[in-house]
Amino acid sequence: LILAVALSSCVNASATTTPGLPTTVSSSPVPTISATEASRPAPRSLTLWVAPSFAPDSESPAGVLLTERLRAFEQIHPGLSIKVRVKSTDGPAGLLETLIAANAAASALLPDAITFSTSNLEDAASKDLIIGLDDVLPIPEAPDWYEFSLPAARVSGNFFGYPIASEVEILAYRSDLYTSPPRSWEDLIGEPRSFLFPAGDPLATFTLTQYLSLDGFLLNSDEDPALNPAVLSDVLSIYNAALSAQILPFSVRQISSTEQSWSALQDNSSASAVAPLSSYMLNHDPEKFSAVPLPTQDGKGVGLASTWSWAIVTQDAERIPILAELLAWLSAPDFLGLWTHSLGMLPPTSTSLAAWPEGDNAALASSLVTVTQPMPSSSLHLTIGPVLYDAVEAVIGGGEAPTTAAQAAAEALSNR
Repeated sequence: LILAVALSSCVNASATTTPGLPTTVSSSPVPTISATEASRPAPRSLTLWVAPSFAPDSESPAGVLLTERLRAFEQIHPGLSIKVRVKSTDGPAGLLETLIAANAAASALLPDAITFSTSNLEDAASKDLIIGLDDVLPIPEAPDWYEFSLPAARVSGNFFGYPIASEVEILAYRSDLYTSPPRSWEDLIGEPRSFLFPAGDPLATFTLTQYLSLDGFLLNSDEDPALNPAVLSDVLSIYNAALSAQILPFSVRQISSTEQSWSALQDNSSASAVAPLSSYMLNHDPEKFSAVPLPTQDGKGVGLASTWSWAIVTQDAERIPILAELLAWLSAPDFLGLWTHSLGMLPPTSTSLAAWPEGDNAALASSLVTVTQPMPSSSLHLTIGPVLYDAVEAVIGGGEAPTTAAQAAAEALSNR
């Protein structure tokens, strides 16, 4: 039964058999391997588990790029076969749960490396399902590595993940309906145009982003979850002003995801909306839509990054060196730049962003990396998000005063 669970959601995508188009990515230098490592018998195959976004298929430019990159690695290591299995992001058949099941069943079922979101990386490290990377890969450090990607590499201060790409939300808008890019709340409210955000999101991620843009704290002096009612009141007051100006419709309470708000914008149900960067980059009409970082009071923009990382599962000393070489190969700036561009995600390093093709998307990404912050830990988000949601609902759905709703949210959190 455990074996069935572990393998039921697998989609095999061998790098040696998946068709794909030639890529223009140059061959990056392979890290130097010591004589001791070179003398070890090379493994005949490596297995990677990845989330659906990273599938090496022929159906997307990103899939083609990864397929060709893996093929190139096989060519410089004759006899090596790299197998990729695609699994759900979350749930019973997701990456973490399947890894737990495979670990309980037999080590032969385990992958050599896996892609993890930050929250799953934390869980996997706490369960000893992945290995530390201090002596395996170069430690990510500023200034090349962006500050928003660095926390994703560590769990309790220890190096476990090698960041590869970050998801972030942006403000997409109809470029024919705004006289200038709506970078601030004043820009949005000053135009007679409707704006949508997922007020029905149970974790209130957009409101959390706005709260953090005003330097709101999430922990008190005792390191317990806490909110600043004055800052939260400012955020809720913005929503109230948008409601009064008839810029923000009451229907936003029915929108629970940025995919929904982006879809509504595409259907001409709004003039601007919060959208996932990936959805915008991969599916927008440049003649009709433009985008900027999420609006703030000062117009400088803000973003919260949800970062994906590679993690190593195998503890086989004979497999780790070539696996580390592969992950370094997949993280080389010339490849990672083109791959993240094709994925519609922010790269973790400035050298990778420099490899993006010139154009509006590269300009947007360049503006995002300067204002984007790391997403708070999953446990903190799960604690504070529902409290923020209740406050938003009280103001938009219940007509409560922002100061009252903000104070109630702060008290509700302190009483937990």
